[in-house]
Order: sequence, then C-alpha cells, then structure tokens
Amino acid sequence: AIPDLLGSDDLGFSGIDNKTNDIQPSFIATGLSSISRDHVQLLLNNSVYYSGYISQISTDTLQVNALLNADKYLASIVATDSAGNISDTSNALTVFIDDIPPSIPATPDLIPSKDTGESSSDNITNDPIPTLSTTNLESGSIIKLFANASDIINNPTEFPVDTVAAAGSDITLTYSVTLADDIYAFSFTSEDTAGNTTQSNFLTGVRIDTEEPTASIIPSDSLVRMEDTPVITVTF
Repeated sequence: AIPDLLGSDDLGFSGIDNKTNDIQPSFIATGLSSISRDHVQLLLNNSVYYSGYISQISTDTLQVNALLNADKYLASIVATDSAGNISDTSNALTVFIDDIPPSIPATPDLIPSKDTGESSSDNITNDPIPTLSTTNLESGSIIKLFANASDIINNPTEFPVDTVAAAGSDITLTYSVTLADDIYAFSFTSEDTAGNTTQSNFLTGVRIDTEEPTASIIPSDSLVRMEDTPVITVTF
C-alpha cells in the first residue's frame, strides 16, 4: 500500500497535508505479509532511505535513515518476503520537507482608527478591543496576535486573539475580547504549513485607558469682586 507519513511527524497546522519541518520523518507501511516478517525498503525519489525487516506483521513504522534537505519527495515501498519474492513498488506518496522559517512579521502597529485621543500615533487609546496590523508575511502562513499585560515582554500571561491564513503579505487582526486598562506589549507570530514559526519584535507601551477624567475648579475665594484678580485652581 502507499506509505503514509506518521501523524506525529506531519507538523504544521494540518496533520494530514504531508508537509513537515521534520528532516528525518517516519512513514507507516501497511499491506505487508500477515504470516511472515517481510524485508522492506523505503524509497524516496527512488533512492533507498530505509532497509530492514519489519518488527511486526502486516504493518510497521519506518524512519528515514538520513537527514533530508528541504524538497519535494516521492515516498514508496518495496517488500521482499521470506521466499525471496519481490513486490512491485507501491504507488508513491508526495511529501514536502520544509525546514525554512517563514518571513519575520513586521512589528505590530495599532491602526490609527483605534488609536484614539489627540494623537492617532501615540499608542494611547480608550478602545479596549484594539486592532493591530503587520506586514512582511508569507502567503498562506498562519498569523497569531499576542498581548503581554503590564508591558512586560517576558510575562507568561498571553492573550492569543485569532489564527488567520494570510492571503498576501499583510494582515490586520482585531481582538475578540475586551482588554482591561493596562499597558501592553503586542507581538505577532507566523507559522507556515510545515510548522516553522517566527515572531515579530514587540510593540511596547500601548496604553489602554477607558477611565473618564474628572476636573474640579476651585476659586481662592468664594466671594469675588469686580476689581479682584482671583486665583482659580483646576484639578484633573
């Protein structure tokens, strides 16, 4: 039967797409003899990458015996029984080995419409559901947005927001939860279909402040004459 890439070696956000960053993966061989322990060879692009007797009848797991380069491979199996009969080469499974990380996302940017207040670029906002953008993305990668509270980059508390396949080279993500008033550090991660990941630099010092200000006006004297020059204290 056609070999199958071992599920735990089929890395990335899909466990069935036969794309992986594992450069020494294992394959499941099935359809082998049920009465004897066949000798099998695992072929990648018609070259032998495993040769030995199976450890159990009918099925076994075969690990590639060398480190593979990033490339497309056609995996097939040939079995020889105890009488010396050699099977036809199985149909091939197409496997992609990719251990090259995706491009590093640009530092997150709080979009101007969410950067409220006097300035739309000071990263101070009263919007507790921020939207951030990034660029320099690899098409088809999965992008995740994280926030670290109290602007502490190594804070173990993270707020994953969404997982989105980038259709091009940029993306904008909006939080699905309301963040508490605090100072935050935001970052993006990018994961390609083979499971390689990269992380952006942190955007630090983003302040979410939803507390309404208060102000009081206190004159120095409750009785003010026309000719007086009163002192008025304004407190925020």
